[in-house]
Amino acid sequence: MDTLIYWPARALIALIQALPLALVARLGRAAGGLAFWLDARHRRVALKNLAMCFGREKTPEEIRALARENFRRIGENFASAVKTAAMTFDELRPHIEFANVERLQPPRRIVVAIGHFGNFELYARFHQFSPGYQCATTYRALKQPAINQLMQQLRERSGCLYFERRSDGPLLRTAMSRPGIILGLLADQSTRGLRGPFLGHDCST
Repeated sequence: MDTLIYWPARALIALIQALPLALVARLGRAAGGLAFWLDARHRRVALKNLAMCFGREKTPEEIRALARENFRRIGENFASAVKTAAMTFDELRPHIEFANVERLQPPRRIVVAIGHFGNFELYARFHQFSPGYQCATTYRALKQPAINQLMQQLRERSGCLYFERRSDGPLLRTAMSRPGIILGLLADQSTRGLRGPFLGHDCST
């Protein structure tokens, strides 16, 4: 089963990376819109949460439009992340800007928090725009070894260092002793977070 999943996934990635970025983004949006209609469980969660936060100021139609757009953006970002992973620095440069890079000079050891939304994989390309830095981050390995290997092959083209968060702790600590290392930690969803107010409601953060 692992192999049966791997080869179609590899073929899909190759197809996405062969297409122009603008077309990939549009196709991703279309796929996200389709997921809105097919994924009833996550659609209900999105509608419930948006109604909880904005029900007094937006109509049910507006809330549904927000949820649908969110699904489209997720599809767009996933597809674009696959495409940009294979783009060279020169190909990527017209589409991305890192602001206030000069504030990080001279290079030093830095830990940054990254929101787990948008094309967060672009963080891995930061060192290409700011010579002197080496990017690093953590990830959680997927249950399917072949698919996990495929994902890591895709990511490691960026030159970013990746550490499995459950098993690579010693390697990460060693890497953090280097000068000019910048460690990006993604704020991810979790059921074991701290309880706190968000948009007027108590939730896990």
